[in-house]
Amino acid sequence: MCLTHAHFITRDHALEALATSIPSWLLLGALQTGTLWDHHEQIEISFMSGSGTRHQRRKVKRIFQEIFRFTNLTLLWVNDGDGHVRIAFDDGFASQSTVGTKCLWVPKNHWTMNLQSIRPNDDCPSHMEEQTIKHECMHLLAFVHEHQVPERLKHYLFNQSKVDKYYKRQLGMSEEDIKTNITNLWPPGKLENHSPFDPKSITQYQFPGHLIQNGRGTPRNTELSPTDKAVLVLNYARLAPDPLVSGWTVAYAADVIGIKNGWREKIIAATHPHDVRRLYSEWSASPQASAFSTRKGPRGLGEAVQVAVNCILFGTLGLLAAFKLLRSLL
Repeated sequence: MCLTHAHFITRDHALEALATSIPSWLLLGALQTGTLWDHHEQIEISFMSGSGTRHQRRKVKRIFQEIFRFTNLTLLWVNDGDGHVRIAFDDGFASQSTVGTKCLWVPKNHWTMNLQSIRPNDDCPSHMEEQTIKHECMHLLAFVHEHQVPERLKHYLFNQSKVDKYYKRQLGMSEEDIKTNITNLWPPGKLENHSPFDPKSITQYQFPGHLIQNGRGTPRNTELSPTDKAVLVLNYARLAPDPLVSGWTVAYAADVIGIKNGWREKIIAATHPHDVRRLYSEWSASPQASAFSTRKGPRGLGEAVQVAVNCILFGTLGLLAAFKLLRSLL
């Protein structure tokens, strides 16, 4: 996983499909480069003024607290409208969240996260509500969609025309929305501190089989995967885990990811969260991490071209590197 991930979208539960009018600062981004929160940062979170019933708010608070236990961040709920993170329950917009510290760039009069279709009259969240809230909370912590990381090409390819037709029909999404939230891939230089591809991530959408070239759909993920939790622990390390998740030590997280040999020992020996994150970042860019991605998988010219074009547009690899990448995928 990279820092950000999803599930099957229906018209009633449009968990990640962005409305066409959403500004660029809300666009989602495996961890997106430069969006991780500082260690031990106190993140002030509020609801938009007048938004949400006490039942909706309780569900969000409980689930956020469960996820923040895997980090060293402090979760502080403040008065309506005053938070770094501002949550709305507006059914006129799909569920969505600004990624990581990009929340700090959003004008104070606008929400940074919207949660759609959260029932207003009970405290017990449905599976779909839990999935929605957890998914968006992971975006808040800098995770991007798993199906938008380049390694996805080694696991499955889209039937592009069917994807376009399906989401236009189901949700009225524009071609640009579909590219932004589903089919566009992030250039490697725009992602950091990533894990091997994780099809069980809460940030991986569920896609029905007819949208995938091999005919095998992706699972509906309703909980944080072990890899999701491990990436949280390694990027926001608590050297003494929260008592309620006491088994999630840095050593255990490294084992879940598959970090071995000298890298594992160095990460475990680190005595400060900054060093854990730095070493994990170095490992994720190392040949050992790359070995997770060497399995042969499906190839598609269209998606190979897309990766190369994205790399050029983002200016991360340059023309020569993009050309080499294209040739390697043909």
